[in-house]
Amino acid sequence: MKILIAPDSFKGSLSAGEAAAKIAEAAAAVFPEAEIIEAPVADGGEGTLDAIMQGLELETVTLSVTGPDFEPCSAVYGKQGDTAYIEMARTSGLCMSRLREAKKTTSRGFGEAILHALEGGAKTLYMAIGGSATNDGGMGMLEALGVRFLDANGKALEGKGENLTHICTIDTSGLTPLLQEADCYIICDVQNPLLGETGATRVYGPQKGAGEADLDMLEKGMEKYAECAARTLGERFETLPGAGAAGGVGFALLAFAGAKFCPGIETVLDIIGFDKKVKNADLVITGEGKMDGQSAFGKAPVGVAQRCGGIPVVAMVGGIGDGFEAVYNRGITAVFSVFDNAMPLSTAIENAAPMMRRAAERMLRTVKAGMQISKYMKPY
Repeated sequence: MKILIAPDSFKGSLSAGEAAAKIAEAAAAVFPEAEIIEAPVADGGEGTLDAIMQGLELETVTLSVTGPDFEPCSAVYGKQGDTAYIEMARTSGLCMSRLREAKKTTSRGFGEAILHALEGGAKTLYMAIGGSATNDGGMGMLEALGVRFLDANGKALEGKGENLTHICTIDTSGLTPLLQEADCYIICDVQNPLLGETGATRVYGPQKGAGEADLDMLEKGMEKYAECAARTLGERFETLPGAGAAGGVGFALLAFAGAKFCPGIETVLDIIGFDKKVKNADLVITGEGKMDGQSAFGKAPVGVAQRCGGIPVVAMVGGIGDGFEAVYNRGITAVFSVFDNAMPLSTAIENAAPMMRRAAERMLRTVKAGMQISKYMKPY
């Protein structure tokens, strides 16, 4: 028997790798003779780099960057030959920010990691941009790559959200040519444009600490930024799908780096060689923190199931929300909750690892019972 374990992270409690390890422990206990393969996955958000690094033999590059709150911090990215894999959540992530103020955080550290990879010989960049703390339109990132943003007096502006409204001129003369020479791919499923009610600020700003007054200011700043970019580049990018991703970093990469968007989970599965791993599997186990009606549209577990070619796929999840049954029409065979009792969320997070281990064993014993039943079923 071959069991492939490919969960996404359970945000706030277990990384994808930690969840996979606990499920693998249970699988070994219930099916001791089975071949068990751990292949944690991600969809472009937090944990994407870990999933790729576990799936590939990458060189880990450690460097110091400007964190989202303008404080120095340690960051890592992965490298294999002339290809680099960079995760924004590891350089400018919401989980790294003490401020949690969208108008004051910067994407500069992400740009510094990109520049470091380019100067180290990278010719292909895969950039996972989910989980950012920023709403600066990628201004900080571009600043690190050599772009200057000037106010009405010709003074250089620091790359952060509250400075968007002061941009009058964008000087690209110092933009590193290495960026134009590289193939840039964005791993992200966000399709929002830069501006408007479905744009970067209105949709994601509140999650990053923007109040109502901040949202109005940041939206006006984004509008001014988009106008300046159009004058500078002679082309408009703000309405393109994904321009609003990562507080406008998607826009900056589209406009100034010629980057291409790649669907999150599908791209990660391609990178880690999922199709080869799943070949001849008898059971696939995936999972995520919460499964509901939206999980059927592009979320990691369904992305995994769609690549399994009819192999039974079981999802281990934290919460089960309204409409989760839609995943049954998208390749998932069964859904099991990790919870084994009513408890506060804080208790669940604290005990996530042993709960996952117990829940996975319950699920696998159910699978085993089904296998035993099938032996005694009479043909019709």
